[in-house]
Amino acid sequence: MLKAKNWSSHQSYKDRRPPWIRMHKSLLDNYEYQSMNANARALLPMLWLLASEHEDPTSGIICEDSEKIAFRLRLKEVDVSKGIADVVSAGFFEDITIRNESVTKPYVDCTFSVTSETEKRQSREEKRQSILSVFKCWKTTLNHKRSNLDDKRKKQIEKALSLGYSSDELQQAIIGCSKSDFHMGVNDRGQKYDSINLIFRDADQIDKFIMIATNGGAKAGRQSMVGKLSSSAIDGFVDEQSVIEVVAHG
Repeated sequence: MLKAKNWSSHQSYKDRRPPWIRMHKSLLDNYEYQSMNANARALLPMLWLLASEHEDPTSGIICEDSEKIAFRLRLKEVDVSKGIADVVSAGFFEDITIRNESVTKPYVDCTFSVTSETEKRQSREEKRQSILSVFKCWKTTLNHKRSNLDDKRKKQIEKALSLGYSSDELQQAIIGCSKSDFHMGVNDRGQKYDSINLIFRDADQIDKFIMIATNGGAKAGRQSMVGKLSSSAIDGFVDEQSVIEVVAHG
């Protein structure tokens, strides 16, 4: 296991791994670099590139052994091993294998999967599209045509997605809310309760609205119970939860 020295001069990002590293032209006049043989001088930039793949962009660590490095670089292992010894001796890398094995707590966790910048961008775009689809469904289904996707609504949808629900399932929950008479204003206040924050408040809430959508709707048949809800209870959405259960199960 190798660790690049002065890694911040090649990679300064702390939150992402760009598909490139910095290499200063001062290397041309670096005595230690020019004192190495041609094999080691050619190997060094390749090792920096491998170090840039680590899950922690600030670590500068290569977890692979010389055999795997040789495969990645399509070189003979004996040449790679000699080259590594030279770059370590010249002070460009340090061998932390022994240090890692000599302590109880591992120096670094190398059980990581390399995710490219392209894959990360695709993941972010998929997440963004899911959020937009859910918000568009909410605007259209519940007639909030003039509403905008602010940070609060975005974070609530992100939270719901992080619970493991798909975009389609969250849209089903929105449809469930639209089919609940109570939430559409058939209550003692004549007020709608259809905000994104309410629909996606937690997993139980989402599940109940999905169930309402699946069961074809929830009519305000227990009007006497709904009518007894106090204003403070409705504002706090406490007893309103039991109303959802009543109308969902019929």
